[in-house]
Amino acid sequence: MSARKLAELLADQPDLTEAACRGQWALFDPAAEDEDHAEVEARHHRAAAICSRCPALAACRDWAERIPPKHRPPGVLAEIIPQARPGRPHERKTP
Repeated sequence: MSARKLAELLADQPDLTEAACRGQWALFDPAAEDEDHAEVEARHHRAAAICSRCPALAACRDWAERIPPKHRPPGVLAEIIPQARPGRPHERKTP
C-alpha cells in the first residue's frame, strides 16, 4: 500500500471514541499460530457480540466497507467474523 493510499484511509476514519471495543482489542485479533480453533471461534463470537451492542457500529461498518478487502485489518471487524479457510494458522490439522 502506498503512503498516499494509507494517508487517504487514515483521513477517512470515523470517530470511534465511543466504540464498545475500546480496551478489548485482543478479542478481535486474528488467530495466533498456536491458538486452538475452538478458542478462536469463541473469542471472535464474544467480539461480535460486543459489536452488536456498539453505538459506533454503523460508522465502523461504513468505514470497513470502504476499505478494499485485501487492506482490511485482520480479525473481527464491524461484527464480521473472519471465516476459517484451509491453511489459516488457527486451523488445527490432525496428525
